Amino acid sequence: MWRAEVFLHNHNPQIGGLLLAAPKKFLDTIERAAFQAQERLLEEEAPKANQQRRFQPKQKTRVGIDLTTCPTVCPLVRDVHSEDVGRFLKLRGTIVRTSPVKMLEAAKLLECSRCKHRFVVPTDLEQGGTYDAPTECPSPAGGPKGCKGDRFNVVDDGNSRCKDVQELKLQEHMHELGLGALPRSIHVIVEEDMVDAVQAGDSVEISGLIYRRWGPLYRDQKIDVDLGIRANLITKCNNKEEGIMLSKEFRQEFMSFWEAHKENPLVGRNHLLRSFCPQVHGMFLVKLAVALTLCGGVARNAQGTKVRGETH
Repeated sequence: MWRAEVFLHNHNPQIGGLLLAAPKKFLDTIERAAFQAQERLLEEEAPKANQQRRFQPKQKTRVGIDLTTCPTVCPLVRDVHSEDVGRFLKLRGTIVRTSPVKMLEAAKLLECSRCKHRFVVPTDLEQGGTYDAPTECPSPAGGPKGCKGDRFNVVDDGNSRCKDVQELKLQEHMHELGLGALPRSIHVIVEEDMVDAVQAGDSVEISGLIYRRWGPLYRDQKIDVDLGIRANLITKCNNKEEGIMLSKEFRQEFMSFWEAHKENPLVGRNHLLRSFCPQVHGMFLVKLAVALTLCGGVARNAQGTKVRGETH
């Protein structure tokens, strides 16, 4: 699958605004436009390739568009609600779970049992890959009123209409939460060349469409519906300094504190330990050991992942 990166919102704000108004329809439209542009380029290059006797580029059957400049950023998963279904958002967090890569049938070929007309019906990812057959045959055969057939059979013509799909679980960053807040997570669906692009533990930014994730249907039982995001672009942020968010005032306060205790830094250390875990009274050595464990260690990079290192 061939994908292209575009900076749409910076290049044309009016067209970029359509992404916020109708994101699903907009993405389908620009993908069809990219496929038509590919056909036009191949038609223009075909005479040159034959004249110069060189290899002619092969047409890609699937073309994807990655939107790298998402104007709507929702950093916390807890800020995503039911009214955000269908919106194009960007989420930040950590991948905590990856599922095996599965094959999903993107479309099915149906044949009318009455007129033998064949047509393609796309499957619904929200419903787990199921499809909705039309109530009437879309064939124009049978006069002005059409076929009117309502029975269809699934046909296998040998052409693959499948794609690779993987499910991820994205969890909020701990440093972006308040004191005592538990991190929340959201399911992520990645397709095609984005499968196996990230691993558990990677810090990522994901842009995509918010969708409903329907559970299985059972008689006399309520349906479980969760929210998920269908990824359009995944960007790794392992090399970014995400945990360091120090303001100028905080740095100045830090420097002033140690400037006041430069003659006797152990007094400043003891003052910090008295403020550390105030619910526990006394136990000076225990607090000192815990504080050194939390702030100690030498950072290093291991296979592209930032590791804090060994503690004291």
